[in-house]
Amino acid sequence: MKKGRKPTDRFPDDDEELAATSAEELTLEQLAAMEAELHVAKTTGRALAAGQKVRGTIIAAREDCYFVDIGDKAEAVLQRLDSPGDEAQRPLHVGDRIEAFVLSTKDGTIELSQTLDKRAQTQELLMEAYRTGVPVEGRVLESVRGGYRIGLGESRKGFCPLSQIDMAFTQDAETHVGQTYTFRIVEARNGGKDLVLSRRKLLEEEREVKAAALREQLVPGARLVGTVRSIQPFGAFIDLGGLDGLLHVSEMGHERIESPAQVVSVGQRLEVVVKGFDTKSGRIALTRKPLLEDPWSGIEERYPAGLTCDGRVTRLLDFGAFVELEPGVEGLLHISEIAPGKRLRHASEGLSIGDEIAVRIQSVDPPSRRISLARSFGEAGDETLELAVGVTFEGIVEGQLPHGVLVGLPGGQGRGLLPNRRAGEGEAARAPVEPLPVGSKVRVQVIYLSEGPKGKQVRLALPDAEGTEERDSVARFKERARSERGNWKKSSFAQLESLRRRS
Repeated sequence: MKKGRKPTDRFPDDDEELAATSAEELTLEQLAAMEAELHVAKTTGRALAAGQKVRGTIIAAREDCYFVDIGDKAEAVLQRLDSPGDEAQRPLHVGDRIEAFVLSTKDGTIELSQTLDKRAQTQELLMEAYRTGVPVEGRVLESVRGGYRIGLGESRKGFCPLSQIDMAFTQDAETHVGQTYTFRIVEARNGGKDLVLSRRKLLEEEREVKAAALREQLVPGARLVGTVRSIQPFGAFIDLGGLDGLLHVSEMGHERIESPAQVVSVGQRLEVVVKGFDTKSGRIALTRKPLLEDPWSGIEERYPAGLTCDGRVTRLLDFGAFVELEPGVEGLLHISEIAPGKRLRHASEGLSIGDEIAVRIQSVDPPSRRISLARSFGEAGDETLELAVGVTFEGIVEGQLPHGVLVGLPGGQGRGLLPNRRAGEGEAARAPVEPLPVGSKVRVQVIYLSEGPKGKQVRLALPDAEGTEERDSVARFKERARSERGNWKKSSFAQLESLRRRS
């Protein structure tokens, strides 16, 4: 070979110069290699050497390789990568333009690689890979202080800092030992003897390629599959393959979830739906609600107005309390309904989170997903009873007012007022009714009923039979009071009740 000839020009330009080369100085293997490379050179019109960068187009794809047109009617073979660390080779398709390196031209076949594997990792080619940024293949040999020792080829070694072995911090340094990855040479010292490698660079580049393709799919309603990357008190970050999206805790299900860790775990594969994508900030909002059965479907059939049911207090606010009727279904108990007759400044003055209480359905609004509730303090009574003046029923005292008590109407039809005093007979006398405690049962009679824009207005009284007995007791008490003290008005109602019971 003449002095000054480049490595890629090892072959003579004509047959005369080839004949002048001394065959005795070459081994059989060298002769075979020269013959194969000469065949390639004649086929392509140029000489190709191991490590040389070429450009081409994918013209066919098989399970184990791609066929690449590198020009001048020459075809090359690019092997598919199968090792665990083959992040550098993205999925290729027919028609894709690629850059690759010549690994060999043995037997007239041009073999390409997008990384320098162990067969091609000579000192010269490693330096070329450093200058051009071509990925190299390496095996993690051991964990050392600050990083890892990486084996490159037969005898070359490099160093990968701990922060550059992966995109996320590695808790267990031994996790990567024994793995084969692709790296980029980011620094060459002492003439290439000391090489600093980075796997993270390649992972970030691969992530950016995937992110560009993913952005085209980020439309509201799109279904994607991702991996839970981290969990925070407010939600979970999902790796969608190039970009991270936030699955807020309120979007993990229809029911109220106290902690995201109750639903998801790090590393879990999860199907999600894109709720929104802000192109300026790059934030992706995710949800799982459309993938789950909607508990509000058929809500009016399950919770008709007037139904009495049990619920659990989940939130307390200044205007009322939210009560969970079933997972994903909550109703509002207004503050005026928490303790009827009492003036509360905050719902916490009458209830506590976690309390199990009985409530009555007042109204249901499915489009707005709202349910209005009222407090129920006992049995609802006969739900088939139709209210009318003169109707007698047994109700539950649900609240106290300065001028009377509120009694629950049958079938959850609301409340009626039983005044503390009602008119008597003769001399327009008025006898007070003793206040009843909340939750107690009382038998009452409807004496007034009116339908208005605010609903039913019902006034109640004790039944006539009981009223007659009381009026008789009042008359006897009057006569006794006149004879004993001269003025019955100065006696107490407690004395009247005592007299009534004795008689």
